[in-house]
Amino acid sequence: MKGDVGHFDYVKNQTVDQWLADYDKPKANEESKMAEYDNNNRGAIWTNQKKATEKHPDFTGSLNVEGKEYWVSAWRGDEINPKAPKLSFSVNAKEDGPKIKTEPLFDDSMEDNIPF
Repeated sequence: MKGDVGHFDYVKNQTVDQWLADYDKPKANEESKMAEYDNNNRGAIWTNQKKATEKHPDFTGSLNVEGKEYWVSAWRGDEINPKAPKLSFSVNAKEDGPKIKTEPLFDDSMEDNIPF
């Protein structure tokens, strides 16, 4: 009987691509679990792969506090001193962007010295 074999016949008659496409589709209960997940008030940091100097953070990541996104940097503490913190953090709002000093392209006082 076909009903006894069931799922095996279904898989046997599919191409690999068809099977993978069906396999990757979230099930109805999985979709509702994903929709319920709340990322507010959570964060994560990873090892900083781009660390070039000792002043660069050991870890970088992001943090969400009450719906607002932040960049997080963390440095390892002094391992010799038992009273030192294990990690120290710096937190900056993502919407602030990088802090870059900008200088004017030219000085306004030079305009008076132009001969034309």
